[in-house]
Amino acid sequence: MLKTITKTALIGAFCALTSTAALAVEVKKEVILGADVATTWKKVGSWCAIANWHPAVAKCQEMKKGDNLFRTLTLGDGAKVFEKFTNRTKSSYSYTILESPLPVTNYAATFSITPEGKKTKLTWSTHFDAKGKTDEEAAGIIAGIFQAGLDAIQKDLGK
Repeated sequence: MLKTITKTALIGAFCALTSTAALAVEVKKEVILGADVATTWKKVGSWCAIANWHPAVAKCQEMKKGDNLFRTLTLGDGAKVFEKFTNRTKSSYSYTILESPLPVTNYAATFSITPEGKKTKLTWSTHFDAKGKTDEEAAGIIAGIFQAGLDAIQKDLGK
């Protein structure tokens, strides 16, 4: 009986873990820019550069607490998004959203560039759980935010 319960418990735990992972929503947007990698990263690669290129972001305030780096994005309507910087390479950075009015939780994203011949491919990707909206609605909101930012960058750096 103990072997059956243990086996059943393990199977149940495995199913719960795999079904939870499958519920995460993923959004990925990419754009090819006319500028080279160095020019692109100089324009968009700093942690608070988002205030210079994303039309929804009115202000970015960076702060450090201990070894951790955070930013608060103030949106045009006054709403605030509080994010934690989690990783950087020479051509990408990753972050999580800790607090926001967005319909997401467990949000982790990466903003990266790669060479595409003499041009640059910019990729913005995330995975999260929807909160207060359906997966499709939350994905649509995040995809719209990503697209607005990428459109603004492409307008500035060309196709």
